[in-house]
Amino acid sequence: MYSVENRREAIRELQRFLRTVSQINKSIPHVTVDGIYGSETKNAVIEFQRLNGIAETGTVDKNTFDRIYYQHLEIIANDQKVNAVFLEEEYPLGISDRGSNVSILNAILILLNEYYEYDALENDDYFSKSTEAAVIALKKIFRMETNGFADIAFVNRANNEINIREKFNPR
Repeated sequence: MYSVENRREAIRELQRFLRTVSQINKSIPHVTVDGIYGSETKNAVIEFQRLNGIAETGTVDKNTFDRIYYQHLEIIANDQKVNAVFLEEEYPLGISDRGSNVSILNAILILLNEYYEYDALENDDYFSKSTEAAVIALKKIFRMETNGFADIAFVNRANNEINIREKFNPR
């Protein structure tokens, strides 16, 4: 079973995913990422369920969570404009870190791997040695300090690189 802190972190992660989805789908209420499953989060879940043809229980079962998570990833992967997804207090990211910011980072690195060659990465929420190697490779290209950490400046720079590449070289 979850400890209280594990539950709070799981709720924070859900809230981050909902926040991403709500920035694209404005009918889903914006939620505060606080780790508390209160009425604000419940109402966002109910609206998400309604829009996706899921029973409107306000409870996050596996089906609801998976749909929220996959919509979150689709938004990030399709490079739709999303603001305030990256929570600065969670940076810098480094070896063995986990969470939604690492998922976002890995998705960005996978997209940039089409333009820059580095080892293949897993599209997951784990900051691996491969993630570190990709970060170092891109930091060299971006002429940034080449430590293996991904700070907010690096993630924003990498995301901007995707925007530039997509604008001039659409897939």
